[in-house]
Amino acid sequence: MRKSLSLGCITVFSFILISNQRIGAEDVYLKQGASSATGVESKITGRENIFKLQGASQFQTPKELRHQVNFWKKIFTGYSTRQCVIHDNRVMDVVYEAIDLTEDESKDKKLRSLAISPALNKYRAILERLDTLSQDELQNLTGEDKRVYELLYSNGIRKGYKDAAGRLRVQVGQSDRFKKALSRSTLYIKDIEEIFAMNNLPIELTRLPFVESAFDINAYSWAKAAGLWQFTRCTAKKYMRMDKFVDERLDPVKSTMAAAKLLSYNYSKLSSWPLAVTAYNHGCYGMQKAVEKTSTRDIGFIVENYDGPAFGFASRNFYTELLAVLEILDEYDKYFSDIVFQYPESYDTVKILKPVKLSRLISATSVTVSDIQRLNPELLNSVLVSKIALPQNYSLKIPQGTKEILISALEADIEKADEQPATANLTVKTEVTEKSVKTTEIPPSREKAQASKKPSETVQKTAATAAFKEHVIQKGQTLYSLARFYNIPLSEIMKINSLTNPETIKIGQVLKIPGQT
Repeated sequence: MRKSLSLGCITVFSFILISNQRIGAEDVYLKQGASSATGVESKITGRENIFKLQGASQFQTPKELRHQVNFWKKIFTGYSTRQCVIHDNRVMDVVYEAIDLTEDESKDKKLRSLAISPALNKYRAILERLDTLSQDELQNLTGEDKRVYELLYSNGIRKGYKDAAGRLRVQVGQSDRFKKALSRSTLYIKDIEEIFAMNNLPIELTRLPFVESAFDINAYSWAKAAGLWQFTRCTAKKYMRMDKFVDERLDPVKSTMAAAKLLSYNYSKLSSWPLAVTAYNHGCYGMQKAVEKTSTRDIGFIVENYDGPAFGFASRNFYTELLAVLEILDEYDKYFSDIVFQYPESYDTVKILKPVKLSRLISATSVTVSDIQRLNPELLNSVLVSKIALPQNYSLKIPQGTKEILISALEADIEKADEQPATANLTVKTEVTEKSVKTTEIPPSREKAQASKKPSETVQKTAATAAFKEHVIQKGQTLYSLARFYNIPLSEIMKINSLTNPETIKIGQVLKIPGQT
């Protein structure tokens, strides 16, 4: 996980400039942060399997669940989203047929239902008919009846064919989706592995997004679960920030931290990783009830025998889907070729010290709203279109190399504001509704802004540097807070102390404060 350096917070109570005090852009808006990365750039991978786990895995497939794992391996690698598989939802080696779909049918649930209904009706009729036949009659079947009977017989189903009719289920293939997941996973997998390692979680758990979201940070489920880890709003509120500004379910790092906490909690209550993983889908309390009802923590026995009211197909198969993913990743090149892996782009981080609308922040820079949305996926639309301001103390990611020009643009903005009446409210701006704000106009540099100051102001600053006092850095103090406290430009403090980076100061360090007697 890439970390941003933090040296404390600066509290600002008003967005109104008072008197003719000169305040720099860093003081008003921003605290500069360390670089990190997120992703859009794509590169073709080499031959090394970056997903292959070293050493023996503690996630082994129980014998009684092998048929489920095999089924999901076929779904993830052998059938695309343009195919529907009709199968038995309990004896999952029983696959009756794979139906090819048109593009429209693959995208529309109603059309897809119409396309597969004839086949479902056919197999339902065959199974119900088989249930009425004697043993002798079963031995003399022909055509489709014979094929279905032999399929069931070879998988241990010798009776109860009417029950099998009630277990018919349709599963959409996932091979193309899984290939996209492989491509996207390299954007986030290293961060996820580091976060899980810090929480002492098995590395196998970092592969769960293949099951949950196919590594699509914008994924939404029918149950309104969102993001990489598919948190529902109810669960997410226990671990993440969700308000009118942000939905941290959509942030890959913050949601991963939340997932690590949730999985750790599940394990603390269930003392079994297979159960803790299943609880990620079924709920911790639900799995505690399953253990209580079955008097065992054996995941194989529970999946095969527990029949709780909410323990349906998704819960019974969640752990086996992960096992299938682990086996596929161990030799993914056997199933997929020509994968283009995506890698993170570099970015800079700035901390917003005072509420400011995004349109104002980037209006005189080359940064676009789409840049901000890509790098900060948790920001909600009301912030992106500048209906409301970026919240105070928000750490905003911006394209690498744009930090200086962004700050310079704000310097010029504040220079203009200095000429307005003392009570001018800088938050009053024309509303921006477009999602893309871009201009090629380059704002004035700091040097030009400095040169434009009144001669008297320059003379006063020169005289002020003739004397100084010493200040010992205390816990929580930053150069930004000191500059505001002493009412001295940050650049002056840095210059007299020969500092090149405002974030390199340490507790106990003695600084010279210019212009003090």
